Amino acid sequence: MKSLKGTKQSPLFLNLYFTIYVLLIVISYVAYVVLDNMRLSHSALFLSGKQVTQTDVQYIDRIGQWTSIFEASFFFLFLISLFILLLLSKSNFEKFIVFLTANVVLIIGIGIIGFIFSFFISSPVGNLLQPIFLPLILISCLFVYLFWKKRREKKIFKIQNRHQ
Repeated sequence: MKSLKGTKQSPLFLNLYFTIYVLLIVISYVAYVVLDNMRLSHSALFLSGKQVTQTDVQYIDRIGQWTSIFEASFFFLFLISLFILLLLSKSNFEKFIVFLTANVVLIIGIGIIGFIFSFFISSPVGNLLQPIFLPLILISCLFVYLFWKKRREKKIFKIQNRHQ
């Protein structure tokens, strides 16, 4: 059985991989939005002045736990995909940069959709954008690192050429 490092991945495989990844990310985000909206709708009982039972509090708490699970799954899907792609593109950073760029577009798209959703549902825009913050920070750090690494390699190459 060949290792991941030794195999060349076909474009079809990478397209299928990215399609499944995007689908799972979107499902986890939509589940997060739906559950967060349900939690806030039920939490409105506190503000309405109605008598809130222990069952209501437990229900809201359970929905909050599921909301946190889907928020974490959004980030972990991103991390798992990132590590898999790092293994697959160890020698070819162009694929990795394409993946990061596609993720920037995906996250910005989700951010825009979240912003638009905030006008139509009870969840505030901050709650809707919360799942994208960690991936966005990580992607930004990776772009800075890759930029630094590329500049460093160019400087080393220039120094080696001067000494020859």
